[in-house]
Amino acid sequence: MNIPRVDGAHGRWPLSSAGGSSQPQPASGSSSLRIPQDQLDISPAAQLMLELSNLDAADGPERLELINRIREEIAQGTYDTDGKLEAAFQKFLEQHGMTDE
Repeated sequence: MNIPRVDGAHGRWPLSSAGGSSQPQPASGSSSLRIPQDQLDISPAAQLMLELSNLDAADGPERLELINRIREEIAQGTYDTDGKLEAAFQKFLEQHGMTDE
């Protein structure tokens, strides 16, 4: 069986016998070998997620420690207390001018 060449994504390449050169040689008529280049496109949503994920590191170790402590308290079910809820509600009312004072 005689197969003179193979057409592929990079043009025509002649078949070589076993033990031939390890690098493909361009078929006659080709001037040079083109090497494909990789390209990475990041969507705007992915860029935003990357920026948000970097906020924890930018806040410093104290902020990160506080966030981790609060996450642990939430996981254990000890974070929400009636006092904290009342204080948050009062602060909300004050910020929106809804207090009687």
